[in-house]
This record gives sequence, structure tokens and C-alpha cells, in this order.
Amino acid sequence: MTGLLEATGAKQPTDVEGKGPVKKERHRLNDQQRVDIIRAVERDPTLKNVELGRRYNITEAAIRQLLQKKDVILERYMKSNPADELGVSKDRGGMPSMEDAFMNLNPTPVAPPPQTLPSGGGGGGRGGRKGKLRLNDDQRIAIIRAVERDPTLKKVELGRRYNITEAAIRQLLQKKDKILERVANGISHVGGGGGGAAAATHGKRKQAAASAASVSAATSLAMSEASAASLDSELFAWVTALQSRNVIVPPSMIQRKAKELADKFPSSDFKPSQAWYSKFAARYHINVHGPPSSGPSSSSSSSYANMTALDMQVQMKQLRDKIMHYSPDRIYNICETSLFYQLVPSYNILCPFESAEVQQRKMERVSLVVCVNATGTHKIPLLMIGKDKAPLSCGFKSLPVHYVAQLKAWMDVTVFNHWVHHIFVPEVKKRTAEPILLLLEHGPQYHEFALDQVTASYVPMNLGSRFQPLNMGVVDALKKEFKNAVFLDLIAVLSLPDTKRLELEQRARSLPKGAAGLAFGRSPHVYDAMLAVKAAWDGIPRPVIQNSWAASTWVPGLEVLGEHKECHIVHDMCAMLSCISLSSTYGEISTEIVEWMAIDDNDSRVLSDEIKREVDELLHGPSTRSSPSSSASSSLLHDMSMPLDPATPWIGDEAFVAMVMAVEDHITHPRIQTLVGDSYVQSAVQSLHGIIRQMRRDALLQKSNRTVEL
Repeated sequence: MTGLLEATGAKQPTDVEGKGPVKKERHRLNDQQRVDIIRAVERDPTLKNVELGRRYNITEAAIRQLLQKKDVILERYMKSNPADELGVSKDRGGMPSMEDAFMNLNPTPVAPPPQTLPSGGGGGGRGGRKGKLRLNDDQRIAIIRAVERDPTLKKVELGRRYNITEAAIRQLLQKKDKILERVANGISHVGGGGGGAAAATHGKRKQAAASAASVSAATSLAMSEASAASLDSELFAWVTALQSRNVIVPPSMIQRKAKELADKFPSSDFKPSQAWYSKFAARYHINVHGPPSSGPSSSSSSSYANMTALDMQVQMKQLRDKIMHYSPDRIYNICETSLFYQLVPSYNILCPFESAEVQQRKMERVSLVVCVNATGTHKIPLLMIGKDKAPLSCGFKSLPVHYVAQLKAWMDVTVFNHWVHHIFVPEVKKRTAEPILLLLEHGPQYHEFALDQVTASYVPMNLGSRFQPLNMGVVDALKKEFKNAVFLDLIAVLSLPDTKRLELEQRARSLPKGAAGLAFGRSPHVYDAMLAVKAAWDGIPRPVIQNSWAASTWVPGLEVLGEHKECHIVHDMCAMLSCISLSSTYGEISTEIVEWMAIDDNDSRVLSDEIKREVDELLHGPSTRSSPSSSASSSLLHDMSMPLDPATPWIGDEAFVAMVMAVEDHITHPRIQTLVGDSYVQSAVQSLHGIIRQMRRDALLQKSNRTVEL
């Protein structure tokens, strides 16, 4: 409905003396117009009633009365328009449908419809003769940007959207370079159309001033149009990346980031005011109020960011109707959660032999992909997503959980498809041949699908991760059990006799860096984390799972299996640690353990800051805090269920390079591109080239060293 907010209606008729609008020409609104006004105010509470009155040619008092009766109006509208699922106008001002929006990752801002020119007034141009409309530069740029982002967009559709001819669209696109250059230089132009000379001059001045003010606000007086577009694009990518990881991005944070990005332009005196933020949020459909929703992060449709309670109620009803066709044991939910697997409280107590450098907080993070049915009777094996393709500790013949590598240890489309085809679908096929429903959270890493007996559906937009069934207690229980297992393993080593502990320390020093884990009284490595998280997952009782589903209310009639007794893990940890520590009080230990238990929760400030850092690295290059392991990581999907044999003899540099080049020929084959997509192929080729470049650099360095020795 963004188009509605920016739409301009015809001028109000005035009496012969020009004293004001003629009251008798006010008109009654139909229900669709009433709903449109209600939606407009819900999405922009700062919208003035007098402005809405001018747009719809009704009084300000009528607007107030309408808003007072909005509940009755909406209820009546839904009863009379059951087919209109979202309760919005069929003419959406050119906005894409919900289905189309799922497939678009880049926004296509839609400019306000152009203003109608008076048909009379001497010397009519094309706009006067045919009743077509003239565009201002904002609208011209919006059309150019829309076609750049979607070359398949039909010109006839754009013509209908802006009430101009298809030929005018073609002419506009042919002159796009001149238009962009003119706007970048701050010169605005109204466009074709006639009228009296004085009226035309006045109109052009007025339009030019308005357009110049708009460009000035968007670029903060000193930034060129190209610089402003670059800033907008980069800022939107940053917001999208954070929201897709369920990080709340308030306006103040976006404004600070905008200023940071603008400082890269030497001539910029950009000041991201609240007015600028409002326009940016409207332009890219950023969800201004409430928690972040995954929909706007991956869609160009404003319906994602501006969902109302009524819209959400309709979507919830649709999903519940679909769920009614499945029994509870055939309904599954997938959830991705982060885990700081190396963090340990009170390092100086639990890991006394680790060096001071290692004892600093380790922020190595993995993601866990958790999935289970509504009755808790079928737990899908866990998938761990790490940053390293081949962690040192993973030189084992088999792994306790599935493992893949991704550049930032995030779930992305490639990893999700891998999980669906290689883990989820095979597991459910082993169990049943009946239809299965998989509930997904909205996000760019997920997509709906129908594959064999499995159907995947989104939960309603804007609910975020808070109402995911597994986030109602299952994920929390999994992390608590994992951390309890890590804690008990470290306590067990501390309880050994001094001679045994010294022996373990000597053995640990002889191992490669990072290979000594919990068994040696050190912080856990990846394989330790796999063992502990698998044991924790297997140990979660069925009542915890089913009660979490019942709390989400998605599955009707799901029985609550008694009250799960609250475990006293934190209290027991504090008691054990206080008996060992002589320097810390019980209160200090308790505070540290409580913080440790919650450090990787979805609403954790530490986790949010870490994800922001990773997003900045992804967009702007690695920061100084980047670890060697993460900088050497690859975005290639690598299933660690089949690790390389470390005993394989080296074939030599030249033979290896030849083999890599042969592999590249196969990877770039159209068949592979069809199977895995262009982005995967490009990442693979870049990784292969990186290996070869590094080998050549090493060879040159060795040759140089030999020359110096001679």
C-alpha cells in the first residue's frame, strides 16, 4: 500500500470566488477506500488527516470519524471480500504479488504516481490532449531503477502504473543517462506537456524546486546521485544481512551506519536525520516498528514490512487450515541457532593450563540446525555449520553429527538445500511414506517447496523467530545440556590427582595446536562440541519438545505432557565452582555462569555484536578481530561426514595444480551450473584459483630463499 500513501488525488474544486472547496462536491467513500485510508494511517502514524482528506476529497472530520470506526469497517470488509486474502486494494500501484516477492532479493522502490495536469489552459501538449500524466525526475529515476533491477518488467505495465504511454517509457529509457546526469547535477526537469506559458513556467519552477529538495534530502546536499544510490544499496544490504540473522536493527543503528558509510565519500556532509530515515525505510520497506521480520530482508514487497494485525490473522488462519490435514507426528519445524562452543566461564579456574592468550574469551561460533516433529517422537539428526572446511580436530573416520562449512557459519540457501536433500528427506522417508509438513521461518536462507512427500510452508510473516515452536523451549534446553556437559568434563579433569593432570598437560603440549580439548582440561574443540551437542540432543525428553509445540499453539489439540521440572543446572555449577575457587565469591561465580548460559541466546547483545562484525567483514573485508581460521575459511559446501585420509601421499605441486585445473574444467561445465547454480560455481573457481596462487607464491618464496643461500 506504499503507492496509496504517496498517491495524489485531483485538486479540490473551488467556488467562483476562489474561497475554498465546494462542499456539495464532497463524495462518499466505498469500503475499499476506507480500508486503504486505515492501512495508510497504520503504516505511517505521522500522516496528517488533512493530507488524507485532500487526497480523497473529504473533510478532516470525516477522516477522524472513519478511524474511530476502523474495527467495524475492517470486519465488514473482510466479510464482504473473503477472496481478498490481505484485505487490500487489487490495484496495488504496481507492487509485486506475495508469491513474486518471495523470489526477489533486491528491492524495487515504487515512486508515487505522477500528478494529473489540468486539461485546459492554452497550448495543450500531449498530456493535455490525451489526459496522460507528466512525470517528475523522481518518478523517471524510479522507472529507470525498476527496469535495471528487473529487465523483464514490461513497459506496458510501467505505462499503466504511471499513466503514460509505452512509447514514453521507451523514450525515457533511451535518455536515462542524460536524466541521471541531470539529477546528479541538481538540475530538475518536469517533462513534456502543455499549458499557458506563465502556468508552465510556474509549474516547472515548483516541480524543479520540489525535485531538487527531494534529491537534496536523499543525498544530503553534497552527495551525487550515484553516491547516494551506492550508499542506499550498501546500507540496505547491511540491514538485510542483520535482519536475516534475527538481529534487531533500530533506526538509530541504521542512522549511525549510514553516517559511517557516507564518510567514505570525501565531499559528503551527509547527515542522516530522522526525516532521511523515514524516507529510506519507506523506499526499501524496512520494518520500522517491532521486531525484525525476515520478509523485508528478502523481498521487494511492502506487504512484508507493513503487515497489519488483520493481514497476519488471515495468514495464520491459512496455515492452521493446512496443518489440520496432518497428524501432529507428521508436522516438523526447523530452527537454526548459534552456539559459542569454545566459551567457558572462569577460564583461570576451569582451564588453568591454557595460556593467558587462549584464556581470553573465544568467540568461535557454529550454527546448529535443529528439527523435530510436534510429538517429539522423531528427532532429525543435527547439522552443525562451521567456518572451517577441515578443522584440525576432525581427522576422524566418522563424525557424531553432520557437518558442513560456510564462510560465516550461517545457514544459507546452499546449506538449506543440502540439509533438505541429504538429511531431512532421507530421514523422514525411513520413518513414513505419508505426507509431511515442514514449518519454516521467513528468511532468505529458506524457501517453500514441495518435494516427494514433503511440503514446506512459511509461518506468518513478521512473527520472526519468537513464535517458532523450537524456540519455545527446545533450543534453550539443548544449549543448557550442552554447556552442562562441557562444564562437567572440565570439572572431571580438575578432580584428577595432580600427577595425572600433569601427565595430561605434557601430552597436550605434544599435540598440534588446537587438538587438545576437554579430555586434557582445555576448552572444547569442534569434535568435543559435536559429541556434547549430540548427547544433549539425544537427552532432551519428549515432554520438553511436545510442550514447546503446545506453547506455540500451531498444532491444535496437542496435549501438554505434565510440567517439566526446572533443572538446577546453574545452581549446581555455581556450587561446584565455588568449592574449587578460592578467589571468587559465590555471587561473582553465579553472575558469570548466568551470563555464559545466555550468551548465545537470540536476544543476546554479545551474539548481536558478533553477527554485526561478521556482516561488516562480509561486506567490507575482514576486521582486525578476524581469526586465522575464519579468514582461511571457504564458502564452499563441504560435508565432513567423509573426511580426507591424512595418510594420503602428496603427489607434488605441479601434479596437484594440473589436477586442480582439470577439476575446474568440470566445475564450470553447464551441467554443474544447472545443478548447483552460478554462485556456487564462482565460489568454487575462486577457491581453486586462491589455492594455486598461494602455491605459486610459496614456490617463488622458496626459490628466492635458495638464491639468497647460494
